[in-house]
Amino acid sequence: MNAGANAAKNLTITQPIPDQMVYQLKTANSANQAKVTYSTDNGKTFVAQPIIKVKAENGKTIEKPAPAETYTHIRWNFSSLAPEAEITAMYEVEVQ
Repeated sequence: MNAGANAAKNLTITQPIPDQMVYQLKTANSANQAKVTYSTDNGKTFVAQPIIKVKAENGKTIEKPAPAETYTHIRWNFSSLAPEAEITAMYEVEVQ
């Protein structure tokens, strides 16, 4: 909750995906219209659509969407949070 008298600007929440769990793709969301990004490198970098590079049968390297098991962190960026407003951010995982 923003207990201040002014709007909080550029608030970021980063959540690591716990060990033994796999993020369920497209389940991260927020009731506060946050921009959601993901990390596949233990929180070093974040992007909206993680990709991986793999070798195709013809030997060329191609880019593909990263599989769910490679996601390590989820980040929500809230551009503004009004005074007295609360944040709701969630995602689903599968226990491995």
